[in-house]
Amino acid sequence: LGAETGEKRFTDGALAACKWLIGKGKPEPGGAESRPRQLFWTCPLIGNQHMPNFSHGTAGVAYALARVAAATKDEACAQAAKDGASFLGTAVNCGAKDGGVQQ
Repeated sequence: LGAETGEKRFTDGALAACKWLIGKGKPEPGGAESRPRQLFWTCPLIGNQHMPNFSHGTAGVAYALARVAAATKDEACAQAAKDGASFLGTAVNCGAKDGGVQQ
């Protein structure tokens, strides 16, 4: 909305929301130092289960962080978006018959 209207208050609001989201991200336990940091987000409405989905899970959060990072050049948002994408890259197998999400 900030890009469409040119109003800084919208961009500032989106950046503040993303900073909040970054604080809610959970690091993947047992991460090896040889691989990139991984973050994921859980859904409190269903018992804090990990949801990789776009609508209410890690994919959507990572996308929002990437969009805000592109608009604001905020490095924390950019890094958290990459960390979320890294988690999805290891947690989801698109070719699996069970939907692809590792439990």
